[in-house]
Amino acid sequence: QEQEEKGEGAEGEATAEGTEGLAETRERPSEQQRPTRSLEAKGPSFRVQEVAYVSWYEANNLVYSMIQLDPRARPTMRAVLEHPFWWSFEKRISFILDLSHRMENEDKVTDPTLLNFLERYGKVALNGRAWYKQIDTVLWDESKRHRNYCTDSLRDLTRLIRNKVNHYRDNSEEVLALLGPVPDGVYTYFATIFPKLFFSLFSFAWRYLRKDPLLQRYFPEGLTLADMDSFVLPPGEPLLLGGVFIGSNTSAKAARNNLALDLPQRPGAPVCSYFQKTGFCRYGQSCKFDHPPEFKVEVNSKGLPLRPGQDVCGHYAREGSCKYGLTCRFHHPEHLTGPRPRKKSKEANPF
Repeated sequence: QEQEEKGEGAEGEATAEGTEGLAETRERPSEQQRPTRSLEAKGPSFRVQEVAYVSWYEANNLVYSMIQLDPRARPTMRAVLEHPFWWSFEKRISFILDLSHRMENEDKVTDPTLLNFLERYGKVALNGRAWYKQIDTVLWDESKRHRNYCTDSLRDLTRLIRNKVNHYRDNSEEVLALLGPVPDGVYTYFATIFPKLFFSLFSFAWRYLRKDPLLQRYFPEGLTLADMDSFVLPPGEPLLLGGVFIGSNTSAKAARNNLALDLPQRPGAPVCSYFQKTGFCRYGQSCKFDHPPEFKVEVNSKGLPLRPGQDVCGHYAREGSCKYGLTCRFHHPEHLTGPRPRKKSKEANPF
């Protein structure tokens, strides 16, 4: 009987310890427990701990989707196995780089709707504030010397990650020590600062780019949006100042909202060349150049720039639209709001 009582006691202690350990794994680790960047020669048990720390948001998304009260709302087993929680860090970095490459010039196209959908994941992915304030100062100081970044833009954060990886050997020794090796160290660094970044990018790509030639290799055939609906995040609010990038198909109201923004005036600093040419600056308050008020422009009812001192835009005069949007350097008078009939050639068509 004493042995049985001892056995029960030991079993009770083991159960209590197991429960306590389980409770601890449900909590997000503190910032003081940030893991080291290198996974080499650490052993499989360390890798499991590393993945559990860095991927806590993906793990929560997966588990909570599987234990929903309504069985019909739970994902299928195939969807569970295709969840990005199972992706290696190498695959995640490769995905972020490919997505960044795919979205690189989306602000220069006629209709930037796709880029605006990406930015609608910005508030969640960037923890609700400018990303340059969250990364280490030495990394930001070195990065901004080589190119300009819009620090409220989710697209520009992926661009910075891509540049750090593609030009890895060009980084200073201090930055290399900070980031660690590629891919595990680089992914760990950014994922611990922005824990929802990767899954926000995955959700955007799954909704809008899973058939894209550059990205379709990341998404299995046969799974639909409905299969992954319990996982993927819906678009939210953009963190980007003004909320949208401007293109020729952007509404006039959105164009006026962007032009009405109080852009920074920095007397003594060079004038923003883009603002000087277009009257618009997509970097907003984060732009380091001066924005004199005399370069601001008004827009017509279609959201196209009014530049009275310039020639009338030929395409706008003929078609009533302009593919260059706010970036067009010509005048778009209000009275030319419809297409004009084209003049027929006086020469006879020889064919």
